[in-house]
Amino acid sequence: MEAYKNCVILDGTRDMIPQYGKTILVSSGIITAILDDGEVLPEECRITDLKNMFLLPGMINLHVHIPGSGEPKDEPLNAHEVVRALTANDQEREMLKQRYISYSQIDLNSGVTTIRAVGGIENYDTWLRDEINSGKVLGPRVLTSNKVISVPGGHMAGVLD
Repeated sequence: MEAYKNCVILDGTRDMIPQYGKTILVSSGIITAILDDGEVLPEECRITDLKNMFLLPGMINLHVHIPGSGEPKDEPLNAHEVVRALTANDQEREMLKQRYISYSQIDLNSGVTTIRAVGGIENYDTWLRDEINSGKVLGPRVLTSNKVISVPGGHMAGVLD
């Protein structure tokens, strides 16, 4: 069991008020108790003093294209050309996997603990999800359906076929 003491909790509610002087008890990755300052901790706890740092729930990003950085572009990209280049050969495909890992870790390190991937390249979204779930790669929880689905002439139609 782990105890995170001297933290400020932000609970994510609409009218949230910072809660100072709290200790969070965690067992197997699950919060089991929130204690007030001065309450007795179980003996088997490994204690981490957060020194009044903030603790808040993990954020969820509900619209992610994992292989994209999310940074605005000066010029619009030709999606057909980008996908073709990223899947052109084994070396490019391996670099694409590394891009997936890198961008998902940026999300995680930014406090995003769950992403919903809304259209990716081939089966790479589910590949990443499986790598994370198996513990081979560190990243957020990934909810995905894999390739994008679109109506004829719609957003990304024909790009990922």
